[in-house]
Amino acid sequence: MNPVKQRILDGDDKCDECGKHIPVGRLEAIPDTRYCVNHSKTAAYVGVMSYGHKTAGEVAYVKGDDEEAVRLLWRAYRRSR
Repeated sequence: MNPVKQRILDGDDKCDECGKHIPVGRLEAIPDTRYCVNHSKTAAYVGVMSYGHKTAGEVAYVKGDDEEAVRLLWRAYRRSR
């Protein structure tokens, strides 16, 4: 049986923080999650892909809550375009 369906049938689809049901889409994307989106412990990331060379792209990610890193990332991205 699908592990997501099994969690729902077992009643194990509730957020550990607030007790609300975790949406099926989130369970399908992250089957072992214990938290809803609002209480997720995962930091959001910002990423860009730039092409400094014709054949090779470069991907860069920074934590979304680090405003200075996001600012520098976007500045570097704009310069590479």
